[in-house]
Parts: sequence; C-alpha cells; structure tokens
Amino acid sequence: MKTIYLMRHAKSAWDEGVGDFDRGLNKRGLRDAPMIGEKLREMGIKPDIILSSPAKRAKLTAQIVKEKIGYKGEIVFVDRLYKASLSDIKEMLTSLSDEIDSVLLFGHNPSLTLFIDRYSNFNIDNIPTAGVVALSLDEDWSDIKAYALQKIFYIYPKMYKR
Repeated sequence: MKTIYLMRHAKSAWDEGVGDFDRGLNKRGLRDAPMIGEKLREMGIKPDIILSSPAKRAKLTAQIVKEKIGYKGEIVFVDRLYKASLSDIKEMLTSLSDEIDSVLLFGHNPSLTLFIDRYSNFNIDNIPTAGVVALSLDEDWSDIKAYALQKIFYIYPKMYKR
C-alpha cells in the first residue's frame, strides 16, 4: 500500500511589495504549522520522502512540520509544485520509486483540492491552509487514476481550536 499526505501551506502573509512566491507565514500560519506537525507526530506519520513547493510559505511550512515529526531526511523542493497543474502532481507521484511507500507533499490551492477531488473517493470544497488529506493507494504509484485513491484521514487547524 502507498500513502500520500497532501498538505497545503500554512496561512501566508500579504506584505505590501512582496511577490507571491516570496510570501512567508503570518502569525496564524506560524501557530498552525507546528500544531498540525504535532498532530501528525502523534498519529505516527513518518513519510519516506517529503516533497515541497519552493515558494517561501510552503518551504517554511515543510521545514516546521519536518522538525515536529522528526523527519531526518532532506526536503526535496520541486519547482513544478509551485503553480502545479493536476498533471504535474500526478506525474510527480507516478514517477516515485516503488521502494517509497509514503510521501508528504506540501503545495498550494487550487491544485491540491483539484487533485484530491479528481483522484480520490473524497470530495473536498477547499483544503484549508495547514490542512492535510491522507490518501492510500493499493497498488504501485503508476496506478494513480481517477477516483483510485482512498481517504485515510483529513485534519485541519480549526478542528483543534478550543
């Protein structure tokens, strides 16, 4: 079985004069990313590989979560994950070695939501910032096709707000 954890970057800042690619995290993002990282650690999530968009907000989210879950490897920053199309995400996943059983992928909307809606049995209107959808695939990575992925869980920051 293969497992895909799709995480949208945490809430980003909208500082004047900063381009989209270079936007960092705002106060809420800096609170939510470590909290979701802790939840993933509590769930025992240990991916074989972490892929991330190189955009600053995704990169920061990935680095925070990496630390929280105790991932020892390097994060692989993939240019195509910034402004990715559905086919970009699918091609990245289907090209993974079958020796890899799980991947944690940090990206952006709308592509993450569209990928989940197209390739899984889970329909989501919008994956919120710092939200994670875990999906499973019974076969090899090359077998990803429409509605083939099965939802394992879906978590997001507001689930844990007191």
